[in-house]
Amino acid sequence: MLALEGARALGRRGCRLSTLHGGAQPARLGEVDAYIVHSWHDDSAAKWAALESWRVAFRQRHGGREPRVWLDKVCVHPPSHRATMAALPLLLGGVDQLLLLVGKTWTCRLWCVCELLVFLQMGGTPQRVLVRPLSTDANAADELLRAFAAFDVRKATCARAHDRERLLVLLDVGYGGNERAFNEAAREALAACAAASRLRTSSHDPLGGSFGSMPPSSFASRGTSAAAGDGRACWGRTASAARACLLYTADAADEEDSVD
Repeated sequence: MLALEGARALGRRGCRLSTLHGGAQPARLGEVDAYIVHSWHDDSAAKWAALESWRVAFRQRHGGREPRVWLDKVCVHPPSHRATMAALPLLLGGVDQLLLLVGKTWTCRLWCVCELLVFLQMGGTPQRVLVRPLSTDANAADELLRAFAAFDVRKATCARAHDRERLLVLLDVGYGGNERAFNEAAREALAACAAASRLRTSSHDPLGGSFGSMPPSSFASRGTSAAAGDGRACWGRTASAARACLLYTADAADEEDSVD
């Protein structure tokens, strides 16, 4: 867990992970206010501005209390990296909110989309996901929606090829290896979260429709065969697959001492 107070180093490009690790603190399930899902390839200054904006709003709603957040490399210490990554589905199931800082490369990073899907698979709802576009352009919401609608797992990458192969266990186990079904489920989940965040499009109308009220089981049942059982069975299978791929991915995780 990272308390945002005193974490100004996050806004500086090229900061050292050893410095950031010093600001992390242990936390119990349920004590983390938000899990930050972002792409390290997006602009760090824009991410920091979006995070600061969210932080100000959070403090106003909580009597000035600083938010407690999870930020991947900062909160995963190298000595316990493998164990932490193996438990990531449980962590995602225990946070209050998912905060998506969405820039131009977000939908091209497989980790980002998988973290969102695992959060939903662990009982999270679109109403507990806050989507924040990094762009300040007037048509930012329109661009984000187009990127969400165009998500394609075949174009989503990881820093290492073997990480991508292991994350695709989600596709194999949860969707029978059906790329089209996985894409549809991901696009539907992304649209639901965008609707729940009530982003304003260029028409100045907040996103609406039926997506925001869809139950998590509607995502679970996408792309599964009748033999897979009901939505709950699929959620359990996919969550188990998530834990397995995270466990194996952690074996060869990136432990370099710098970010961005």
